[in-house]
Amino acid sequence: MTTSQSEGSELRVIFAKRRSTGLVFGLSVPQLVLMGAAVALITIATQDVPGPVRMGLLVLATVVAAGAYVRHFGRPFADYIPSLVGEGVLRLARARTYRGGPARAAYARASDLPGSALPGSLSTISFESFDVGAGESVGVARDSQDGTVTGVLQVAGDTFSLLSTHERAARARALQRWLDGMAQPDSPIVAVQFLTVVLPDDGDEVHRTWRTRRVDSVNEFADQIYSEALNRDTRGGWTHESYIAIRIDPSANRAVRSQVKTNGGREYGAVTLLWEWMNQAATDLRDAGLSVLGWLPERGVAAVVRRAFDPDSSSMIARRGGGLGDQAGGDDGLPSGVAPEMCGPMRAEAAMSYYAHDGYLTRSWWVTEWPRAKEGVPVGFLQPLLLEANCWHTVSLTLTPLAGRKAQRAIDLQASTQDAKRQMDEKAKRRRRRRDQREEADVDRREVELVDGYSSWNVTGLVTCTASDEGKLLAAGSSITSTMNKASLEGQIWYVEQDQAMFCGALPLARIPS
Repeated sequence: MTTSQSEGSELRVIFAKRRSTGLVFGLSVPQLVLMGAAVALITIATQDVPGPVRMGLLVLATVVAAGAYVRHFGRPFADYIPSLVGEGVLRLARARTYRGGPARAAYARASDLPGSALPGSLSTISFESFDVGAGESVGVARDSQDGTVTGVLQVAGDTFSLLSTHERAARARALQRWLDGMAQPDSPIVAVQFLTVVLPDDGDEVHRTWRTRRVDSVNEFADQIYSEALNRDTRGGWTHESYIAIRIDPSANRAVRSQVKTNGGREYGAVTLLWEWMNQAATDLRDAGLSVLGWLPERGVAAVVRRAFDPDSSSMIARRGGGLGDQAGGDDGLPSGVAPEMCGPMRAEAAMSYYAHDGYLTRSWWVTEWPRAKEGVPVGFLQPLLLEANCWHTVSLTLTPLAGRKAQRAIDLQASTQDAKRQMDEKAKRRRRRRDQREEADVDRREVELVDGYSSWNVTGLVTCTASDEGKLLAAGSSITSTMNKASLEGQIWYVEQDQAMFCGALPLARIPS
């Protein structure tokens, strides 16, 4: 991904075509396993076996080999095998349906619940709070499996499409400079996630602002008029919340381990290191035109997670933060947010094409292709997906840095492959396809960017939508598909692994699909 701008024109983003080269001859590991199994079956069939058995082995080998190439819902069938095996094991163990919250009767009090009580691959994550002075505390999500820690910033910005061409270009370049700094050689950054949540507007924000900023009036009649107007006109729309999650690895390299040790070691050293990178992000993001509202405390992160699993909890969460019905701005004995031990779903189960949780269904799309136009697309090309889809949905972009040497090796490998293909085409006197020419240009451009000092990132795009039943989910999915087309994106429903897709695409935890 790169940006270009001719004099007097709008800044545009150019994407390389997605490649899936695999390990050997373009085959992934599951495909290689199937091909190996097919070869083994053919080898057995060539031995001294009865004719019917030989015929059966050859037919089975043909079916297995076809499974390595046949595509199902946009993906090779072989890629579903690990997920299907895992699904079968969970079902045999009767562990496919997650039951949490009050249903876990073995625990007498919420404080006795282990960790964050999240389902599936999130079960290793716990939310913790750390004091940073002056009575302020910050929340981090710690993964006990790999030792990574994640912080979440809530941000807000102006409507991008209303800015001038010059201002849009300046902000995009400021964001690019920040990303370049985050991907320096000794960086502990594992992933950076940009998450936008679009949910129904219940008017809480307007009411909260009215109560906290107004000057006490002696005119009770005017107060009543204003209150009635707010109650009538602040519902029925959509509100947008934006989060940036930064995930670091305290043991990423020798320099990072030394910093953690200097900062106090173990948990506190890792959080101190995260604190430094989050402060840098808060400063640099302001140059990109984003207002940093703050680093979410642990109950704040848990509230976002809880609301994703149980949309009906939105009004309760808003009330605890001074929403409607809470005129004093905070009920006594009810702190804002949600207890981390209770942020998970009461019940959840993954189906083939959606994830069911607490009476709601969530469907996730994976962005398989970014805009392919040779001249690129405007930097605000995601606007239709963010502003025009009329349903509860999220848009998540998770960036993972690619180290300079690793990026150069990938470029060298792709360039060597292109050179070999060109030589074979010349010897066979075959026409050079436009696709191959475009891939060569993409490789050259990426190498120039690397030499010029720009960072290299892998981008994972996920879109989710949530509805209360299958009919509404189908309608919401149509809206998502339409706006993805307007944004020049090619998306594919993430079949089989809808639970993993929802965890990565709807929660501000900077997770990437494994």
